[in-house]
Amino acid sequence: MLHELLDLAWRRSANLGHDAVDPEVAALGEHLTRLAGPLRADADPDPALDQAVLAECFERGLFSLTVPRDAGGLGASLHDFVVTMERLAQLGPAYVITAVPHLCVSVKAVAELCPAPQARELLADIRRRHRLLAFAITEETGSDVATVRTRLARDTDGTLRLNGRKQWITNLERASHVVVVAACPDAHPAPGATRFVCVALDQPGVEVAAAWDKHCANGSDTADLFLDHVAIAPWQLLGEAGKGMAHFNRLVLPGRLGAAAGCVGLARDALAVCGADAAPPLSPGRLDALAAATGALGRLLRWVARLGDQGHPQFAALVALTKHTVSQQAQAIVGELDAAYAGQGRATPPSIARTAQAMGLLRLLKGPGEVLAQQTVAAWLRLPAGRAGDDWPQPLRSAHDALAHWFADLAAQGGPSARPGAVASLGDACGAALLLACASAADEAARWAWHHFSLRARCHPLRMHLAPDAATHSFHALRQARAHGRLGPDLAGAFAWS
Repeated sequence: MLHELLDLAWRRSANLGHDAVDPEVAALGEHLTRLAGPLRADADPDPALDQAVLAECFERGLFSLTVPRDAGGLGASLHDFVVTMERLAQLGPAYVITAVPHLCVSVKAVAELCPAPQARELLADIRRRHRLLAFAITEETGSDVATVRTRLARDTDGTLRLNGRKQWITNLERASHVVVVAACPDAHPAPGATRFVCVALDQPGVEVAAAWDKHCANGSDTADLFLDHVAIAPWQLLGEAGKGMAHFNRLVLPGRLGAAAGCVGLARDALAVCGADAAPPLSPGRLDALAAATGALGRLLRWVARLGDQGHPQFAALVALTKHTVSQQAQAIVGELDAAYAGQGRATPPSIARTAQAMGLLRLLKGPGEVLAQQTVAAWLRLPAGRAGDDWPQPLRSAHDALAHWFADLAAQGGPSARPGAVASLGDACGAALLLACASAADEAARWAWHHFSLRARCHPLRMHLAPDAATHSFHALRQARAHGRLGPDLAGAFAWS
């Protein structure tokens, strides 16, 4: 429930500074930072992946990051995975777009659902042969991943055969195998039932088309996959028949956080490049503010990742809102830098230009965050709002009260189906409230988070029913606290944002 999530966010915020990672994962992150310098200076507007850097990433265990330790990988936690994807972004967006699909659904599907002997062999090949694992779910219907036309059915001779076409599949050029989601009408009676199938790319009947020209992040290949009467052995069937989408919805959650972490890392790196400019296009104060914003976004991601490691029951809802909020705000930060250079008639540094161009693609990676946020808010509308905790800070209590008003107002107007735009806006507001909660432990980050939420409160289309206005009320309370000397200097600076 919303009030429980906010309460949990507030109570956990005191521990947000503990970001220790496994020593091997930390060493990998430090090595990624050393590799980043020459790549950042590359003037190519859309460079290919550097083959020497890619080889080092394989050898150092980047592409075995989520492989279990007993299979030769680093066995990273979700928290460590998120931290590493943020560091990986220093190398450029194409590296993140290459790593996230491989490390999440693909590796996890093989590790958890493939028979043990074959799983060990496939996972060992990642480091031994420098080969990735791909995942194929999308078809010509695009982001509607549940519409699966690829079919797994028995031929007249009793052989299971796979037929169909998958579109916009990442990493086929560098993969040895691909996990395909296919309809399985012969194995399960439910309409739309699907199953995971592990396919070797050198099997008869498997063909990979030429890579798409994405006009950004082309270093990460994207191609179509054709399957023509591909014979499937029993070991290639992963998981239970009919459970393909259930497996996907569970396994894709870390990938959504990984994509958002890549967005944060790209924003952080763009700010560093801009700050090192001999004549930055933004003032030092504005660059500091954007750095604080980026820090708050990373803090939120790491907090949600820890909840995932702990098996929190609302993890899926938190991921939906977090991916939407974090990737949206990171894109806005990079967009502001790009626009600042253009406003001065100057060329944007190549690494920032590449990031600005690819950020939209990263936001779509592992599912559109906007749709997920809407679904989450729609689910929360069916739950009681509760009340804010008496020990919450005033901004967080006001955030809760404002959201409760908006939920009730939306329900009175017919619910999500009647006001889809309002649901999307509520998704923004929920994400901002969670960001505020996670930033509460650090004045610098809270300053930006509270400003962001207050703008939402004042501009929200449903705010006419707020009495008193939550944002105005909270700013009044903060001013009183400041007048009585109860605010530290960093949080007192929040008034410069209002």
